[in-house]
Amino acid sequence: MELLQRHPVIGGDVFDRQIVATMQAHDVKRIYTFNTDDFEVFPELTVVTP
Repeated sequence: MELLQRHPVIGGDVFDRQIVATMQAHDVKRIYTFNTDDFEVFPELTVVTP
């Protein structure tokens, strides 16, 4: 719920939020993606373009 309070869901963002919630639940702090813009809003993540 903290994730949704800090980053409200708007439209298709729900899928990115779901990925981030799963990452947080498993203490994963890095994501490799070509979709960097959508994940850079999460300061707790390290976003890497492969």
